[in-house]
Amino acid sequence: MHLGLLLSPFLAGAIYERAGYDAVFAVLLGVIGFDFVLRVAMIEKKVAARWLESDKFHKAVILIDEPSPSEIDSEHYSSGSTAIEDEEPHNQSSGSDENSPLLHSSKSDGNREKETWFASKFPIAVALFSSPSLNAAVYGGFNHTMLIVAFDTILPLFVMRTFHWKATASGLIFLAITVPSLLSTFIGMLSDRYGARITSLFGFAVVTPALGLLGLCKDDSIRSQALLVVFLTLIGLGLNFILTPLAADVFFEAEKLSARNPSLFGVMGAFAQVYSLFNGALGLASIVGPGLAGTLYDKSNWQTTVGLLAGLCGLGSLVVWKYTGSMKKGM
Repeated sequence: MHLGLLLSPFLAGAIYERAGYDAVFAVLLGVIGFDFVLRVAMIEKKVAARWLESDKFHKAVILIDEPSPSEIDSEHYSSGSTAIEDEEPHNQSSGSDENSPLLHSSKSDGNREKETWFASKFPIAVALFSSPSLNAAVYGGFNHTMLIVAFDTILPLFVMRTFHWKATASGLIFLAITVPSLLSTFIGMLSDRYGARITSLFGFAVVTPALGLLGLCKDDSIRSQALLVVFLTLIGLGLNFILTPLAADVFFEAEKLSARNPSLFGVMGAFAQVYSLFNGALGLASIVGPGLAGTLYDKSNWQTTVGLLAGLCGLGSLVVWKYTGSMKKGM
């Protein structure tokens, strides 16, 4: 995903300069068509299990659906204790004096009714947004994608206006951000060893100052061009340190939610809902990033734009530091 977002400007610029405007959209339509064919040809696991008559799959479903005797006993015990607890407040309230704060209790009851109504209408949303680690990972992904699409918007304009580069050279500059993506496997190993918090915070610590230092690139000189390549390489490296551990953390949080709410998410778990939330955040970032960066660059200048992006990146690091789990998964 990271590689596709950053490699597309380079390919589009090269195709546009060599073959023109229509050729770019022809390639895009071809890629979309190929993706559609792959999705149609894909066989899901549950469909394959139905045709292969996998006994192991059916046994797993039966074991998950049937409650154990201990769970049944615990449910009877909890229901009985709940009934007793419900009777006790009723008896106590009947003997309360006239000086009890009736107005305060009515307000609290109203708030409880609203919370109960929302939880009953949108139980999956309540379960998803009640996980701070999941929300932090989603916000970190939003921050990451917003930075990438912001660069997709303003970086070609900057190098064309400042360095007077053409479309191919403007696309080639994205290789400085793309090449560090080759280290994603190594970054994933570090994330598994040290945890998502440390790894992603390192990425934010690299990206934030590099974004701010991009303001030093302000004239058509070899020095500015060299600094641009160096800082973009650091940004590309840091962005990989941000996305890889947070994407893995989304998977772990989906596992936790599935185990915590088996009756709510069912046999298939919470993976579809969690990743739909994550993809929704990335889609929203794809809308916010270009509009924010493009408008700011037109209204102000390059230094102000990259300074604001650095500030947003720093804000994302605070959220990840506070709410993302610091321990390694499985410990």
